[in-house]
Amino acid sequence: EEEEEEKPWRGSEYVELVPLCNHVWGLATPDENGMVDGSQIRPLMMMSQLPVDMLATVWSLVDSEQTGAVNFKQFGYLMGLMSQAQRGEPLDPALIGPQTPSPHLEGLQPM
Repeated sequence: EEEEEEKPWRGSEYVELVPLCNHVWGLATPDENGMVDGSQIRPLMMMSQLPVDMLATVWSLVDSEQTGAVNFKQFGYLMGLMSQAQRGEPLDPALIGPQTPSPHLEGLQPM
């Protein structure tokens, strides 16, 4: 029976990581330096339905200089790390690339 269990990041809502990042980044408002601050990213991160402490770990891995904001590349890693966490994998930015499954974001407006 376990094989029939529907995973939230699989199936009809599955979108590749890069197009999803482009879509979500387009909903944000980057500043003149191409950065989006954490206050804009936090609601999106909450859509992952991951525990807040896990989200804090993800953010700290991405915002390593503690600027409180991320650029598009860092945002891609953020999305990939949330996907790793949702799949129960260890968080490893080195394993994130275009083939990384996108995270499931509950309530995200469709592309």
